[in-house]
Amino acid sequence: MTALGRDIRVSGVLGKYKYIFVFLLSCLLLLALSYAHSHQGESYSHAAGIRSKRVLSVSVSREDSLWGIAERYYTPECGDMKEYIQEIKRCNSLEKDTIYAGSRLLVPVWATDQEAVTLAGRKKMEL
Repeated sequence: MTALGRDIRVSGVLGKYKYIFVFLLSCLLLLALSYAHSHQGESYSHAAGIRSKRVLSVSVSREDSLWGIAERYYTPECGDMKEYIQEIKRCNSLEKDTIYAGSRLLVPVWATDQEAVTLAGRKKMEL
């Protein structure tokens, strides 16, 4: 076999692996672009002040009522006030409207990152 024949055969083998390498590199590039795009959207939504649903743990005081707590954390995204109270009851497995001082309630809220940090100390949610 001549040197020229060996060169053709070797380049044919490398050609097969070259296509596999290009395919894997393309898949990796698409995966990286997809990841970057998805996280860019998250940063934009938080920076734009878009509210997302979160859950707060709230301590019940002696003067609190379920309606009062719902009023404190209510925003228009919550829908109807009665539905919001039912959602709070579902989150806490409450069958009645009775709550007890010293207990804690899970309260679903709609808030931006900044609002969520200061939300627990506020008397009324600012719109």
